[in-house]
Amino acid sequence: MKKVFYILTISLALFLSAGISSADIIFNYNDDYANWPGYPQSPPYTVLPYDQIGLNPTVSGATITVDDNFYLKSINMLVSNLRATETLFINTMWDRTTPYDQWDYLAKFGGEFYEVSSSFTPSDYILVPGPLGGRIGHPYSIDGGVLTAASGLESIQAIPSFPGATNLIYTFSEGAIQLYDADTEFVIGFSGDCGNDVFLTPVPEPITMLLLGLGLVGIAGMRRKFHR
Repeated sequence: MKKVFYILTISLALFLSAGISSADIIFNYNDDYANWPGYPQSPPYTVLPYDQIGLNPTVSGATITVDDNFYLKSINMLVSNLRATETLFINTMWDRTTPYDQWDYLAKFGGEFYEVSSSFTPSDYILVPGPLGGRIGHPYSIDGGVLTAASGLESIQAIPSFPGATNLIYTFSEGAIQLYDADTEFVIGFSGDCGNDVFLTPVPEPITMLLLGLGLVGIAGMRRKFHR
């Protein structure tokens, strides 16, 4: 009976591993950054655990989905007290050595989607002005002089999640934007015009790769048990 159980378990692990390797890759991120690097708060506010200042907006995290060829499928931000003035920044094929904010794409809440020129420098940022409060001097958009209209963003949906919270879902055209490859990474940023709560992705391993690794470890352990 035990041998039958082990065989079924191995078969299931192999099946799941095969399914995962051909399925979408999902990245889950918490909102762990108080500021984008190089843009500290001004004045120095007290930072809450998820870098919230005030009530509008509050970002809790994001789920980023790519296909098995590393093309971007969707970005789902969980946002409370959405202002509808938010900007999404995307840096594709990041080489880990150039500045993390050498953005390739920028999306506005209204659906406008732009490519960012390679001539972009931090002087092209639009910064939060003093009267708005929040993170004064913090980036929230990019000057139109380095932006050109782009294709690839299919839709932006704001779907209520729980009272006061919204799933802000950006959906991208199939095969339009390769987010990374075997030698590169990516960076996603998100900011409102008040700079109240910013979001920046760290660089974790995909959940699916973690599950695949655990499955292979389990199979290796079972093989050792068979050979005893």
